[in-house]
This record gives sequence, structure tokens and C-alpha cells, in this order.
Amino acid sequence: MKIKCPACATVLNVPDTAAGKVVKCPCGKQLRAPGGTAGPASGAAAARPAAAPAARRPTEPATTTRRPAPAGNDFDPGLFDELTEADLQPVKMASTGPKSSNPYAPTAHGGGASFGGPVASVGKRFFGAFIDGAVYFVATFISTGLFFLFLNIQFGTIRPENPPAYVPIVNLAFTLTAMIIVTGINISMICKSGQSIGKKAAGSRIVMESDRQLPGFVHGWLIRSFGFGLLSSLLFNLPALVDALFVFSDNARTLHDRMASTIVVDA
Repeated sequence: MKIKCPACATVLNVPDTAAGKVVKCPCGKQLRAPGGTAGPASGAAAARPAAAPAARRPTEPATTTRRPAPAGNDFDPGLFDELTEADLQPVKMASTGPKSSNPYAPTAHGGGASFGGPVASVGKRFFGAFIDGAVYFVATFISTGLFFLFLNIQFGTIRPENPPAYVPIVNLAFTLTAMIIVTGINISMICKSGQSIGKKAAGSRIVMESDRQLPGFVHGWLIRSFGFGLLSSLLFNLPALVDALFVFSDNARTLHDRMASTIVVDA
């Protein structure tokens, strides 16, 4: 039998045995050959009432090059494309959030990847803490040097007699600036990779204990560092005194790890 494609007006020569089946025109249009009974391509499609025939496109100009139809009773096996249930099902994309279709989107903790490495050794924990403390010490040392440079430029000496009242404020400003810079760098690194400067040097990483994903800002710094430090200061630094001892407990989880529900693993 011969059927005409409604999309490109190409005449398709298909065998009678194809009656009722879905065939595909070279232009990509899929259409069902007349006659026969509809195949079990889709139960939903069979139950749906027949749609009104689509309006045909205007006939293409005579100058348009068309693919010639096969001669005689020959037919092109490539025209056939039997549809299945899977072909007619909507595509479902993975989602990690209420309105997300990106399977690699960050989770609520701030990271999409899961880090299942072994728990960091006690040596790595102490080495990372030592480096973090050393970085703050170096930052304070540099700020003090800049303050002395300021005094020398302003008064010609680093020990001015009867210094103005604003000099101690300048000293405090230099120190706070250095602390803020180092803290900002650590926060940025923890949010992006779960590593402070010291943990980066030690080859360790902070992750959530539950799913081994990056802790983000809230758990990685706000609770783990700032919250625990504030609590220690309110309790006369007693939590800080025993915090390091908990590194020898199960999974080497210190008090601030337990407070933030985090764990430190090898990077």
C-alpha cells in the first residue's frame, strides 16, 4: 500500500503486512499505516479517544528536493519503528530538591558528593589543629608588625611618649582585620570542600556523620567552630579543655564534632 506523509508529502510504499503498525517517514514523522488493528504499543494511547486529524502543511514548492520513494513493491525496512510502552512514558529526571531536576544539585548540607573515606587519624587531627592555630598566630604577628610600622610613620618611633587615645584602637583594628581575613578564608574553604587551612595541609576533611556529605556553613563553621567557641567562653573554657580528649573516642569525634553532628575523614 502507499501512504502519504502529512508532514513532507512524501509517498511511502509499505507492505500490506504493515497495516495498523507505526511507520516512520525519512523526515522523522511517525504515522500509523491504515488498516489492521492497533498493536499493543500503549494501553494509554489505545484508551484515549482518537484525536482529530492534524491539519496538513501546505504543499512544498516544486523546487524542494525530496527523497524519492522506493520503486515497485520494494520498501525500506528503516521506515518501521514499532513503539513500546517505554517510548511513550514521560522522562523522569532525578531530583534532589522540591523544584530541582539536576541530579548533581547540592543537598541541604551544601554538597552533592559523598565522601566515604576512613576516619582521619589522631595524628592528622592534631596536625590540622596545630596548623590552624599557627596560621592565626602568623596573622597576628603580621598585624602587629603593620601596627609598629604605622607608629613609626606617624610618630617616628614605635614607642611614642603620651600616645593619643586612638592608638590602642588602631592596634585592635589591625588585629581584628587579620583575624577576619583568616576566618573568612577558612569559612570559604569549609563551605566548598569541608577543609580549613589546617585540614587542607593535613589531608583531612569535615563531613556530616549521617551521609558523609559536606557540612556547609551552618554545621561546618557556625555550630562547629563559632557555636562551640561561644559555649566554651560562657562555661569558663571547660569544654575546650576536655575537647581534645574526645579525639581518642569512637570515630575520633571531639565535642565540637558531636555538637555539629560532623566527623573528620581522610580527604
